[in-house]
Parts: sequence; structure tokens; C-alpha cells
Amino acid sequence: MPVAERPEIDRWILSLLNTLVKECTEHFENYEPTRAGRAIQDFVGENLSNWYVRLCRKRFWGTGYSQDKLAAYQTLYVCLETVAKLMAPISPFYADQMYMNLVSATGRDNVVSVHLAKFPVCDESIIDKELESRMQMAQKVSSMGLALRKKINIIVKQPLQKLMIPVDAVTKEDIVALGIPAQDTTYGVAVATIEAEDGVEGVDGVDGVGFVGATGAAGSGCNGQLPVISVVKAFSVTQTAPLSFSGTYPIVSKTFGH
Repeated sequence: MPVAERPEIDRWILSLLNTLVKECTEHFENYEPTRAGRAIQDFVGENLSNWYVRLCRKRFWGTGYSQDKLAAYQTLYVCLETVAKLMAPISPFYADQMYMNLVSATGRDNVVSVHLAKFPVCDESIIDKELESRMQMAQKVSSMGLALRKKINIIVKQPLQKLMIPVDAVTKEDIVALGIPAQDTTYGVAVATIEAEDGVEGVDGVDGVGFVGATGAAGSGCNGQLPVISVVKAFSVTQTAPLSFSGTYPIVSKTFGH
């Protein structure tokens, strides 16, 4: 299936994959295999496993053989096949086993070893830095929510009424566009944005967590109400400035994440 016709999450991981190919090629050419290994580790552990596979589980498990399911399988296969080639210079035996298992099942390559296969070449047309940036923002928002849950002892399976995020106009568009990943990874929490003109005075409670509105589950530790988590410093130092504006809004006393 053409990349342009695949869902946005497929295009995101393929964009990251080609960015990885570009970075690893540069590292190997500069005789820096450690940097290449770390880049591969970050891609597989953080983005491919923790995000792509986790968010696409329903697509893999779905009945039938729809176009959406086909796109998910093709995308994951390309990622695994490419990663096997990239790691071959620094993990020769595992990469060879992995690659041969993949190609023997599909017949995509007739080589007898990954070390005889062509090294991946970056496809610049697939790289979408804007999409990568938006998804990174959604990842940080989700991570902040999980960090705040841990801080005030609200388990992940405990429903939240709302996750409130101070934004400016540009940031709001990005967060709204990627609201589904943030929602899925926080078990159904509604994501709300707060702007200066909203006049939010603050949230009762501690460290940006308040208990307002709807009734929660009995014994949830929330006094019969669903908690609202507010996130202010959800981004890196370089990304904090656009979130600053005049007005009042819920604040978090401690900065989490990177």
C-alpha cells in the first residue's frame, strides 16, 4: 500500500524510520557505532514498541484482512526489516537471525544473510518533520499525565474527568490534531485545552490536581469525584516559551519529563 494512503500513525513511524536510517548512515560513516546503536535503541524501545505497536494493537488483532490491517502489518514489517539491516554491523548474529526469519516468511529477499543484503537508503520524501514534532508533543503530554498520576497516587486504570493543558493558538491545533494518542494512553481521559481568555483561576487540590464535576467509582480515593489533572510545563525548555501567556491557569509545581 502506498505510504501516502496509510493512516497518519503509519506515516509517522515510517518518517522516524527514515530519519533513523539517515542518522545511522552518518554515524557509521563517521566511525561512531555507539551513537548508531543508541539511535536504534531509542527508535525501537520508545517509538516502535511503546507507541506504534501499543497504539495499533486493535489494528493487528482485527478480524478479516482490511486495508487498515494490511497497512499496519506492512508498516511494522518494513520497520523490523530495516532495523535488522541497520543493526547488522554492531549486532551481527542477532540481526542475521531476525532478518532471515523475516525474509524467509515473505520472500522479499533471496540473500542467505543480512550481511549480503543492501544497506538501507533514506527516502527523504517520506520524512515529515512537522508530523514527527506533533507526535512528540502528544507523547510528552501523555508522559506528563502518567507522571502526575504517579505523583499523587492515582493508578492508571482510575478514570480521569479531564486533562487540562495551557496552550497558545499553534500548540492548541497540534494537540487537538493528535488528541487520540494522548487519550488512548491515559485510558479514555478527555483532553481539554486552556487559553488565557478562558479565565481559569486554578484547580483545588495539590500540584495541579483537583477533584471536580462527575461522580467517580466508589473506593477510588477521589471522594466520589473524578480528578482533573492540569499540565503546564509538559515540554522542553525550548518549547516552554510558546505556552506562556497572560492570565491565570492551573499550575504544576514540579517539571516532569525532559
